[in-house]
Amino acid sequence: MDSYDAFRVRNDVIEYELATAPEAWADYMPYAIMQKYRNPLNLEEAERYPNVDWVDALFKKHTWSSNANLNIQGGTRFVKYFSSVDFAHEGDIFKIYENNRGYTPGYGFNRINFRTNLDFQLTGTTVFKVNLAGTYGQRKSPWAGVNESSTWSAAYFASPAAFLPVYADGSWGYYAPNEATYMNSAMALARSGIQYNTNARVATDFTLEQNLDMLIKGLKFNGTISFDNTFSEGGRGLNDADDVQRKWINPLTGMVQYRFANDNSTNFDFQSFDKWAATGGGTGGAYRRIFYNLQLNYAKRINKHNIALTGLMNRNQTATGSEILVIGKIGCFVPFMASITSIQLSIMVLTTVLKGLLPTKDLHSSPRVV
Repeated sequence: MDSYDAFRVRNDVIEYELATAPEAWADYMPYAIMQKYRNPLNLEEAERYPNVDWVDALFKKHTWSSNANLNIQGGTRFVKYFSSVDFAHEGDIFKIYENNRGYTPGYGFNRINFRTNLDFQLTGTTVFKVNLAGTYGQRKSPWAGVNESSTWSAAYFASPAAFLPVYADGSWGYYAPNEATYMNSAMALARSGIQYNTNARVATDFTLEQNLDMLIKGLKFNGTISFDNTFSEGGRGLNDADDVQRKWINPLTGMVQYRFANDNSTNFDFQSFDKWAATGGGTGGAYRRIFYNLQLNYAKRINKHNIALTGLMNRNQTATGSEILVIGKIGCFVPFMASITSIQLSIMVLTTVLKGLLPTKDLHSSPRVV
């Protein structure tokens, strides 16, 4: 519903309730004025009688979201390899208005993932595996102190007849009768600053698989050690705390009203000095983890029975930030804080044919009579 339709509906309500609320006739809008909202004759009328489609003013018709992936695999008798690289991009659905402040605000997200797997056949019974994986993602958004809901609230709450997002002289619009009633979301995003949040992770696994049939047939060993590193950073970007001039044109009188008549500190005309500040960001968290696992597996089939034995030992150590683990009194430093230590030993016997354990031949036979 545009401004013309809104005022037309209001006129219909006034006419319908005129008998019970005659004072409402003071708000009745003549048809000729309503036409100025829909069909202004010039720029002056377009600014005095705004007709804003806030969805169209704030959002693009479409935006790009893309994902590209490249995989390579192959190998020889000695080594097999697999490599993958993936790139994802999320565009910004918001329209960006020129803010004349030296930066481009908005939203966005870029991420790259990679993985490499190498399997080395060292001998006929020994396999060594190396897995390397990582991700790097960066999100662009308004500065942390900005209420993000203000960047889209006008699409749902602002009246099309309240004000223009930005006027021809570069002033941002606002609703002078009650500024809190309608938010200028275009202005909120344009001067919201920029913040980049970055997350990076690298994980490395080394695995050794050894067939021990030369010692005991059916015996296998598996050992794994993993190193994970995660890093996050936030607050890098521009903190734009400087205010800007805004104006509103009274549609009844045509008078222009500015948000700041004078500068509070000098009492001269208001000036915006673009006092944004660049910030280097801060570490949101650095997380390190080491995990190792040792496992012995034994499997054997005896007649109709499957027998499996498993011995397992694993340990998980983690550290956050600059935490370290001190071992003993000699000051030996290990850069991981032990958080979970578990040693598990399990022995499992699996029988596939239970009746093979019982003397089934004689269990249900009739007693012999002598």
